[in-house]
Amino acid sequence: MRLKNKSWKLEVGSWMQKPRTFFSFLPLTFNLQPPTFFLISLCILFLHGCSRPIDDSKTLNLYFDADPITLDPALITDVRSGKLAALLYDTLLQYDEKLTLISSLAKSWKISKDGKVYTFLLRSDVPFSNGRFLKARDVRFSLERLASPSNQSPRAWILSHVQGFQEFQEKKNKHICGIRILNSHKIKIVLQRPFSPFLSMLTMPNASIISRQSGQAFIGSGPFRLAHWRHDYEMVLKKNPNYFQGAPEIKQICFRIIKETLFVSSEFRRGHLDMIEVPGPELSLYLKDPQWENHLVFQENPNLYYLGFNCRQEALQKSEIRKAIATAIDLPLLLETLKKNKASRINGPIPSLLEDPSPLQPLSYHPDLAREILIQNHFNFDRPLTLLQSSNEETLELSEALQFMLQAIGVQVKIVEKEWSSFKSSLNQGDFDLFLISWWADYPDGENFLYPLFHSSNWPSGGNYTGFSNLEIDSLIEKLQNSSSSNEQRKISDTIQEKILDESPLVPLYSSRTCLLEQPWIKGYTPHPLYNGNKYLHISKEISSP
Repeated sequence: MRLKNKSWKLEVGSWMQKPRTFFSFLPLTFNLQPPTFFLISLCILFLHGCSRPIDDSKTLNLYFDADPITLDPALITDVRSGKLAALLYDTLLQYDEKLTLISSLAKSWKISKDGKVYTFLLRSDVPFSNGRFLKARDVRFSLERLASPSNQSPRAWILSHVQGFQEFQEKKNKHICGIRILNSHKIKIVLQRPFSPFLSMLTMPNASIISRQSGQAFIGSGPFRLAHWRHDYEMVLKKNPNYFQGAPEIKQICFRIIKETLFVSSEFRRGHLDMIEVPGPELSLYLKDPQWENHLVFQENPNLYYLGFNCRQEALQKSEIRKAIATAIDLPLLLETLKKNKASRINGPIPSLLEDPSPLQPLSYHPDLAREILIQNHFNFDRPLTLLQSSNEETLELSEALQFMLQAIGVQVKIVEKEWSSFKSSLNQGDFDLFLISWWADYPDGENFLYPLFHSSNWPSGGNYTGFSNLEIDSLIEKLQNSSSSNEQRKISDTIQEKILDESPLVPLYSSRTCLLEQPWIKGYTPHPLYNGNKYLHISKEISSP
C-alpha cells in the first residue's frame, strides 16, 4: 500500500483484496475488521493436524526468509550469514547461553597488566574439515585476511587497535606486527593501547578462523560443513563427525529459502519444518492452542530495530527536523498493534538486555508540536521522503504504519522495497532519506551498538548508515573503548546515548522478542541470546512409530 492524497477509508478498499497482515494494526486504531479471507486462511492452517515429518529423523529442517549474503567470514555483515558462520567455523573464544565468555579454539588466554598484550594457548585437537589441524599460522592467516585491504572487509575495524594494523593496510608490511606466533599453538596479539571490547570482538563471525589452505572454499573447523547451496531454494549442511566439542547429534541441517510468511506456517503444520519463528499475527492463535502452547520458546534479543535518517541529505541535516519527525511517531501504539508479544520498548540505542535500565528519556509523542517545528525550520512538505526497506512483510507493515503517522503531520513518504543485497547496496550509497533496519549484537556489550552505528569512521559500510558525524561523540566512544572501569564505562555510555537522542540520527523503535515454535519431536534445543551463538550440537529428533 502506498498512501496518496486520499482519506484512509478510501484506501481500505484496495487492502481488502490483498492477504496482508497489516490489519493487526487497524482494528485498535480505526475499528476496522481484518479481511475475511485472511482469517479463513489462518483457520484452515489450524484445522489441519500436525503431519509427520517427510524427512528422516536425522535431518533438521529450518528456513531463512532470504539467501545469506556470503559465507566469507571477512565479509559477513548480515544475521543469516552470521548464524551460518557459527555452524561452519569457530572463533578463539565464544559466549555461552548465559553470555559468559568461554574458551573455544583458544584453550586459555591471559592479559598483561597494562591491558595491551593478549596471549592465547590454542587447542591441539582441532581438525579443519580438510583434515589439517589448527595451528597458530591459521589464526594469523585468518585475522590478517580480515584486515587485508584487498578483501575490503567492512569489519576490518575489529583489528584496528592491533599494533601494525595501519601499516599492514597501507601494504608497508607483509604481516601485522602485533600478531606474533610464539610456537605452533601459541599466539600473542599486542594492542596499541588498552581496548576493553577486544576479547568480545574476537567472538564475532568475522573473526572466525579458517584453514590457511582454504583458497576460496573457506574451510572451517565448525560442527557442520556446506554440502550444497542452491540459491533462493535451499542450503544443506552436513555434520562434522570429528568436531572437537563433540559431533552434533543431528546428521544434517537443511535451510530452505521461504520468503512468504504464510507458507512458512503451512509448511510447519505439514511437518516439513521442524522449527519456525512465529509470525506476529499468528502468535495469539498458537498461545491459545493446547496442542502447541508447550512448544513455544520465547527469547529476548539483544538488538535494536530503528528508523534511520540520512543525515547527509539536505532535507534532514538539521537535528531539529529529525527530532520533529521522531515525535510524530506513536511508539506505544506501534508496539501494541503491530508487535504485541514480539517486542519490548527501548529508550535508547542500547538494548536493555545488555544494560540495566538507564534514566534516558526518549522523545514523547507530540504530532502537533512536530508539525510546528517543521514549519519553523522551513521543511519542504512538497518533497516526499524516500523510505528504504528490505523486502519483508513485517517490515512493510511497519513502514506503512510510519507512512500513515507522518502523513498526519503533512510529511509525505514514498516506500521503496528492495531485495536484501540491493537494499544494503543502497544503504552504502546513501540513496534514501529514511530507512528501516535492525542491528543485532555481535557480542554482548553496549559498545557494539555505539561504535558501529554512530562513530563517523564507520560511514557508510561499517554500520553507520545514517552518515552521522559528531566529533564529540566520536571522542566519547573512543574513551569508552579505552576505559577498564565498569562504573566509568556506564557513565560514559549514558552520556553518549543522551547526546545521540538529542541529535536524533535515528529513532530507536524496539528490541525484538523471538517466539520459536518447535515440533513435538524436537529435543535438546536451547535458545542462545546471540544470533551467532547457537551451534545446534545437542538438538535431535525423536519420532515415534505410527
